[in-house]
Amino acid sequence: MRQFIAFSLLLCLLAGCQMPNDGNILGGDGGNQADQDYEIILPEEPAVTTPVSAPSETQAALMERITNSLGNEALAEYSGDIAWAIWEYAKENPARNDDDRLREIESYTYGDATISGWFTIPSEGPITTPFEAAPMDVSFSVDSDSGKAEGCVTMSLTEESIIFAMDISSYVPSGENTVESISNGFIYQNMDSTLQKVIITADFMDDGHKHTLYYRQEPRLIDQETGEMDEGALCILDDENIEYVIFGLENSTPSSEPLRIPTTDESDLMSAIGLSMAEAGQEIQETILAAIGSAQDENIEYSDGNSSVRGSLSHNGPTAWEATITSYRIEGTNDKGSYTLEGEATLTSSSAEDGYPLPFSSLRADISNYIAASDGLLIKAGTILQDEMESSFVLNALGNDGKPHSWEVTMTRTSDGAISGTETFDEANLIPFFMRDQSLT
Repeated sequence: MRQFIAFSLLLCLLAGCQMPNDGNILGGDGGNQADQDYEIILPEEPAVTTPVSAPSETQAALMERITNSLGNEALAEYSGDIAWAIWEYAKENPARNDDDRLREIESYTYGDATISGWFTIPSEGPITTPFEAAPMDVSFSVDSDSGKAEGCVTMSLTEESIIFAMDISSYVPSGENTVESISNGFIYQNMDSTLQKVIITADFMDDGHKHTLYYRQEPRLIDQETGEMDEGALCILDDENIEYVIFGLENSTPSSEPLRIPTTDESDLMSAIGLSMAEAGQEIQETILAAIGSAQDENIEYSDGNSSVRGSLSHNGPTAWEATITSYRIEGTNDKGSYTLEGEATLTSSSAEDGYPLPFSSLRADISNYIAASDGLLIKAGTILQDEMESSFVLNALGNDGKPHSWEVTMTRTSDGAISGTETFDEANLIPFFMRDQSLT
């Protein structure tokens, strides 16, 4: 049984994600690895005494909940914390040139994450996943309201290898279709040109019952001519050997289905999600403009109890200015609970006069649990990225019927004003909304 779960980072690796390639900037062997506090200890594989059997509906539903909890919740949350700590350190210690991009840290804490080791500042930012700071060898620990994690991530460009390991403890997921709690969890990924191996384990509670999971996947080529792969998965759920695959490797190739326009229902859902995205962006803009208006000098240090903005302000005339916002965070409540909006941005006086949507020169906005005041849908988690030439967003939302929806858009602008990109909604490949009046030929 193939279950395509959005373990976004690991699935990206299994699918052969593109790593940055700027040459051997560390020289020789890719740099000396620093001593790390975290030690990878692989769990003992349980003895398989029963033949594999198809999972029951109950088991399949339980596997979906635990993989959602580990992947869409814990892995996404903690990898974001790690990436943000790396990015903040890189901004505080920027590269002077292409030969000055290696950074070694004994210990650095930002937000909930503490990192140590070494990484490489990419030629272009921001850093949205830890893997974008390759080559690297970083140990990390994260202590948040949701739980705790520690681990390491190592990537070498010269050997094209990746090792990622993370122990999770006392984690309480907050999303839909998740388990109650994870007392202990472990995620391990090892990949190079000859090896792809994933191990996932968990002790967890669901509906008042204790469960255990051991999952190993080692895909291998079984047909040299066709490139057919065997996922090579072993899934032991509560001591039962079930046929369950988390990462469907044949799904890593581009879909052959033709692009299509969205259905009426899809358009209505996207419009409702878009309302929440637009209102979130407007709240970000208003908060940043309030911070700019209260700045006494070139430094922006703003707090009103529910929000904070940090950055700098430069003036190019009596009314012309440019604000570089190194961090902002907005906290509030709605009828779905508490929400947060955070990230960084640049904004100029000319763009501020243009109104919304997104009048930023550049923007990163991480959205959590946000819903528009009227007619919007709840964005459980989302990220907006924008600069002068490229924009994108990834939004995971809930419909009014409680069903999850995902909407992803990428846009690239060329110097002559043309726009190209992609749009997917609930895994359907759509003709992007900004290209529907253009020919597909």
